[in-house]
Amino acid sequence: MINLQRESYSLLLRAKIKIKCKYPFFEGRSVILCAMPHSKNRVWIHAVWSTKWRYPLITREIEEKIFQHIREQLEGMGCQVSIINGMPDHIHCLFRLTREISIAEVMKQIKGSSSHFINQIQQFPQKITWQSGYGVFSVSESALPIVHAYIKNQKKPR
Repeated sequence: MINLQRESYSLLLRAKIKIKCKYPFFEGRSVILCAMPHSKNRVWIHAVWSTKWRYPLITREIEEKIFQHIREQLEGMGCQVSIINGMPDHIHCLFRLTREISIAEVMKQIKGSSSHFINQIQQFPQKITWQSGYGVFSVSESALPIVHAYIKNQKKPR
């Protein structure tokens, strides 16, 4: 185990330093330590979830309210939203995940709060519930425009 004095540690935070390491795997080798004082996160997520039994319950009259509510929930959790769109039986959402919350927590929050919100509006003859599952896919920065266009064009005939 390497014991570092406070001064040595602060020096390591400022520079890459070669040291002799005594861990079994690295024994006798020089290793470079790099300090990462801050975390960085650029994880874009394409999330998709469906109405229960894929019933076409999301009408044009109500979808904008649903999308706005989902956007507010995501932004409230610190997630940057690129686009939300969907079809009568499912929703697509492209957002940047914050490092303070997991994907499971985000999905639980937006699915739970949105179904509660929809059913409180009472403009709907039937209660909306979501399927228990969802799909989430990481999206590279270079693919963002393609995924954004795909989500934007959900309602266009193919």
